[in-house]
Amino acid sequence: MSAAQPLPRARRPPAPRGESGMATAELAVAMPAVVIVLLLALSALAAGATQMRITDAARVGARQAAIGADPLAAASAVVPAGSSIAVGAEGDLTCVSISRGAPGPLGRAGLVLRARACAYTEPGGDGR
Repeated sequence: MSAAQPLPRARRPPAPRGESGMATAELAVAMPAVVIVLLLALSALAAGATQMRITDAARVGARQAAIGADPLAAASAVVPAGSSIAVGAEGDLTCVSISRGAPGPLGRAGLVLRARACAYTEPGGDGR
């Protein structure tokens, strides 16, 4: 009886010399692009959240101004820091406008967020 011989292993052909390390190089090139896209997406989400906050603040300020209360105090409680608030009357309406630069890289690029809300001036309200 003869001893069992191990089966010969199938050999892989050697990788071409020019392809060695290409996956690492491609990852190193693609990673900054992925990070930049992720940063821009997060900045867009932050800008959207800030836009909702200033829109809500404009509505609150317009309602308060329409009944004769101080709209700046009401809007300032809700609005993000660094916002500019303007109150004006247009006929029967009292309007509040709020503007602020977007947070993050979009703000540094010059994106300005704006919101405006108007409410009918209540009788007896001064409507500023």
